Parts: sequence; structure tokens; C-alpha cells
Amino acid sequence: MVKESVKEKYDAALDCMGFHMLVTDSDRELYLKNAYNSLKENSSMLFFRESYRKDGTYHGIVNSVEEWAQITGDDYKTPQLRQVRNSDDGGIVEVFVPLVPARAKDKNGYVEEFENVGFDVEKFIEMDVSTAIPHSASIYVRKGK
Repeated sequence: MVKESVKEKYDAALDCMGFHMLVTDSDRELYLKNAYNSLKENSSMLFFRESYRKDGTYHGIVNSVEEWAQITGDDYKTPQLRQVRNSDDGGIVEVFVPLVPARAKDKNGYVEEFENVGFDVEKFIEMDVSTAIPHSASIYVRKGK
């Protein structure tokens, strides 16, 4: 929903650990506008387990993934050794996987992004620490009338 919008209107929508994977300001804004426009009036949307930081997040504009890599100092090219659970037997397997870019925000950063496209933020819930995303928040928004 970054590059294309849907024509239908829905009663609700769910983003499951996806929005924070958009790094550039333009992609994030387009995604939120398309999500907003895909909802009927007064419909809700849940952003489930978005990567979240209480403080220390970057508040400036990001125009590219390369720029984000310079800002964070993260290496998104070199594969790193990681442990994953084997779906067949539940055992742990070591694999080399590169770091995937993601852009966490603090509460004010997320609220500002959602409100800028017209959403009303109804709830912001800090989630328990998880192995999937150590620090996350679930954010309930509503399309106003």
C-alpha cells in the first residue's frame, strides 16, 4: 500500500509488525494515507507490535535507506550469524542473515505521523518484551468523520 491504493473501503484494518519496516518519510506517509483512505468513516485500524523506543529515536527527515544507514551506523549488507527455530523439529539452527532496516519511533513520533494523515490515536499500549520485537507498542487509531 505504499505504491498503490485500493479502491474498496473497509470496516477495519490491521498492520502486523509492518509499518516500522518503512524507513523513508515519503513511504511512511504514502502508506498511512493509503491505509486511511481504504477505511470507511469512523473505522479503526490496529498497528500491532510496531518497533518502539521510549526515547532516543531520530526525529529528522529520512529520504533513503542509504541515508538511514548513515544515520544509524547500521550495516544492512553484511550477513550476521543468527539463531532461528527450525519449523520441522523446533530445534535451533544458525544462519547468516543481513540486518533488515527498520525505523522505530517514540510515542510522540508515532502519534504525530498518524494525526498528520487524519487518524485519531485512541490507544498506545507498550507491549511486553518479546523475542520477535524486544520493544514494541500496539497503536489503535480511528479514521475520523
